[in-house]
Amino acid sequence: MKPMISRLAFSLIVSAFFALSPMALCWATDLPPTVLSYLRKRDPAVKIRFDGMVTLSNHDVYLPVFPQDPSHPPNPSQVLREYPQQAKSPDLIQFDNHFFLIRLVNTSSGKLALARMDAYPIELKEGLLPQDLLLPPNLFLPNELKVILGDLPYNPIETVMGDNSAASLASSNFTNAARTAVKKTLYVADLDRQALAVIEPTTGQKRENIDLNCVASNVLASPDGHSVFVSCLTTDEVVVVDTRSSLVRTRILVGAKPTGLLYLPASKAGGRETLAVSHRFSNFLTLVPADELVSGAQAQLPGNGGPMAALPALNLLYVADYTENKIYELDFATRKVLRTLNGLRNMSALWIDDRTPGAATIWAISRTEDKIQALDLRSGEIVASLAVGKKPVGMVSCGGKLYVVSAGGDLVDVIDLTTRAALHPITLPDGSFPTGIVASESDLRAYLSAAGSDQLFVLDLNAQQLEKTVSLNTRGAGIAMVGATPDATAASFPIKTTTPLKQTP
Repeated sequence: MKPMISRLAFSLIVSAFFALSPMALCWATDLPPTVLSYLRKRDPAVKIRFDGMVTLSNHDVYLPVFPQDPSHPPNPSQVLREYPQQAKSPDLIQFDNHFFLIRLVNTSSGKLALARMDAYPIELKEGLLPQDLLLPPNLFLPNELKVILGDLPYNPIETVMGDNSAASLASSNFTNAARTAVKKTLYVADLDRQALAVIEPTTGQKRENIDLNCVASNVLASPDGHSVFVSCLTTDEVVVVDTRSSLVRTRILVGAKPTGLLYLPASKAGGRETLAVSHRFSNFLTLVPADELVSGAQAQLPGNGGPMAALPALNLLYVADYTENKIYELDFATRKVLRTLNGLRNMSALWIDDRTPGAATIWAISRTEDKIQALDLRSGEIVASLAVGKKPVGMVSCGGKLYVVSAGGDLVDVIDLTTRAALHPITLPDGSFPTGIVASESDLRAYLSAAGSDQLFVLDLNAQQLEKTVSLNTRGAGIAMVGATPDATAASFPIKTTTPLKQTP
């Protein structure tokens, strides 16, 4: 049986520590040669456990943290610093390619914790993106290192793929024929259970859990509400859930570390409805035909993929680069890159304001720079740049305003789309750790998933305040909604214009 993460190569963020099932294989984690030489020089009796954890003869234990940015070389050449300097057991050892060794300590509660310091290097924080972590199950992450989703131990499970052919799918029991209108329903990815929770939004009551057997990075509803798509970091798949039966329809193998999901309508060139999937560590988009739900063509990118947005009326698709401050504009009928726009570093979401014919703007948020920026899509010029909360992770438009949620803060930033000015924010409970937001134009309500607590937050967008907090027993890692007016989490739908945008190489 082939280990399912063998394709992760050096992009594995932290060494593996699995509670393995009886059928699973065990494999070792290789540390870079320079790191091994450094450790053996410091302690000839050093031991590297099968899971990559480093144990010295004085019983100090170090956790290796690999560079999260694939632009860095896979192997370091030298040590940049030890902190504290000249310490017998440094709390932190940093190598030149942002590879780290960080010391673990035992707490009075019996949990492991990372050594505390005044300021953790940003490169370490980025390497510890918790939705990528493979961690010891009893490791505690301090708040200063919780980036995006909080501490996330998990146990990946090998997934056996069945017949995924178009003919097999076409003959399945899942059909869109004669379907009744979809009732408004929320779908929240559950970190702890590796499942998709089905929520009735009026009462906040959980109806059921749909097993995913993977850690979700994104959740998206199809425009017709008949399917929910979940991208899986741990299995390099997109899981397709049928909303009528609450069953997994199929699992689609895609590129490395899928994160971005966007549903594209049929193009003017005669194409089919398509699910576009971007990947952190693959320089292409996977294009999945909606009528077959199998991996289809690929659209090559100059860099790795991130969040996406589209102008379907003009066949234009925009993809944020995961590692660089660039946004790629593609013609999704020809799958060709038309131009590259200036973006932000480490972008976590894109949204297009296409309300004014011929004058669309694209908004991007950066979880590293803690700001939001808007570009005029005809000129490529910046038309707005505003500070938002710490580590923004999602945004949605509703009622002429843009709402931005940040994992590191307890405020929802509100932006007036007409004036492009910041309005008074909406306050959330302390320690919320929001991970996603969806909104309904029909009743001016927004719903937030959160990883800091087992709660769902409901915002009254008419009163611009938190309406209620619902206990779900679900630690959320993303949210989607069906049966409501389409919003920015699904796609930017056709604009009423045929005015071409300026296209330059």
